[in-house]
Amino acid sequence: MTINSPKYTPKDFSYSYIKKTEGKKILLFHHPPTDLLVKPYSRHQTYIRFANFSPTTSDVDVYIDNRTVAKRLSYGSITIYINLPPKDYTISITPPDDKDNPYLTEYLEITHDPSTVTIAFNLLGSSTLKVISDHVLITGRDLFVQFVNCSVDSPPLDFIINLKKLFSNVSPEDTPKYELIERSANYDIIIQRSDTDTVVFNATNLVLVPGRAYTFYGIGIFEGEPPFTLVATLDGSSYFID
Repeated sequence: MTINSPKYTPKDFSYSYIKKTEGKKILLFHHPPTDLLVKPYSRHQTYIRFANFSPTTSDVDVYIDNRTVAKRLSYGSITIYINLPPKDYTISITPPDDKDNPYLTEYLEITHDPSTVTIAFNLLGSSTLKVISDHVLITGRDLFVQFVNCSVDSPPLDFIINLKKLFSNVSPEDTPKYELIERSANYDIIIQRSDTDTVVFNATNLVLVPGRAYTFYGIGIFEGEPPFTLVATLDGSSYFID
């Protein structure tokens, strides 16, 4: 697996967590990614983070070579960004405190081209790492959103924000792409099946900050437990100026 810097435009298109609450509302908590705290900051290095979207697996440990990246990373959780210099790495996802018996091991090549990515894994599915680009060029108070379907048994889904269908027929195999959205005081999000228009999740009164980029992840088991829900991230591109 090789990470190259993608060609990004204002339409290409993160650490906050969406938690399901009563009435199918969700709460969004902002979490600055590692040392990318305030602008300005240049995207001259590669930053990666890991997301545990495996609904049938207990907490996991994440290793890069022999370096511990995360201990007991729970389902639905995401690490902070870490910086990696260009070279080849071994990524291991293991049971807690059992690095000799990994669930998954893959090789990762970091090239000299800078990049910012989220690496998600779902051991229920193909047991491979899914690399999701967090690159987008944000100008002024532009606001970008992308939707990633990480529920492996899910049918294609539509992502609707403030009654506008922003993404259609999104399958787990699809490569996400950021879209610019209109600024608003708050946002209502609906996830519906593409084939029947049945609403499977809704969230109301979300506050998204202009000049930022967010990713919404559909996770869980579509027909089972834990049920389908959303996790959202504030992306590293929110802190870059170039």
